Amino acid sequence: MRKISVMLMFLLLLTGCAGYKAPFQPPIGYLYTNVKAPLKVNVKDSVINVRKGEATTQTFQWGVWGFSGGDATVEAIMNNGLIKEAEYADYQYTNILFGLFQTMTVYAYGKENKI
Repeated sequence: MRKISVMLMFLLLLTGCAGYKAPFQPPIGYLYTNVKAPLKVNVKDSVINVRKGEATTQTFQWGVWGFSGGDATVEAIMNNGLIKEAEYADYQYTNILFGLFQTMTVYAYGKENKI
């Protein structure tokens, strides 16, 4: 019984964020991917303003061992670009060798935050 309990706990640890679904899923090429795309499909009314903010997350995955870091929240992006109101956002996703190394950069454009 103890072996089964330990095995179940180990399997739960491996699932990590398996239940989380991102708001968008970039297409993945297994050897190499570099995609730039908008996060908003209807861009007819969007205006690209002078202010631009960006934030990046990175992941390194080796077998079951993975390391991720970065802050690509809307708050971080707006603070990095001194943006008061975000009007438009897009992203760039890079994947190398079956997910061995990945980066995700999100860009936001909007009105300047006067300090």
